[in-house]
Amino acid sequence: MLNDKQRDALRRWYRRPKILDEARKRIKNKYWEDLEELVHMRSLLPLSHTQELPGYLKTDEGQALLPNLDPRSNLEAWQDAIEVGWAVIESELGVSHDDVHGAIGRQQKETWEDFLKSIEQRKREGGGKV
Repeated sequence: MLNDKQRDALRRWYRRPKILDEARKRIKNKYWEDLEELVHMRSLLPLSHTQELPGYLKTDEGQALLPNLDPRSNLEAWQDAIEVGWAVIESELGVSHDDVHGAIGRQQKETWEDFLKSIEQRKREGGGKV
């Protein structure tokens, strides 16, 4: 589990204009899966480069404030980090993780229905052959 200081630092990280601007673009264009990737992975990857981190993400000794956030080796910390990320996205941009999951589900359903309709159309046009 992340402590309060680590969560506060992550909130500050996710509130950076670079992340919020990228999130806004994805929301505007309804690129929901890309938004999820931004919050879950792309925003967290740079945190492994300790030398490049801003001061609020380092200890007084210059070490990374956050633990390893790789879900393969520290699933709990990664889950905490993305929870913080989604809380920031929701508070700053008004879109929750549940909203994104719902939108992805609707898009996938629409894509599947369009695919099935295209099969039926090709059957009609091809005399029953696909």
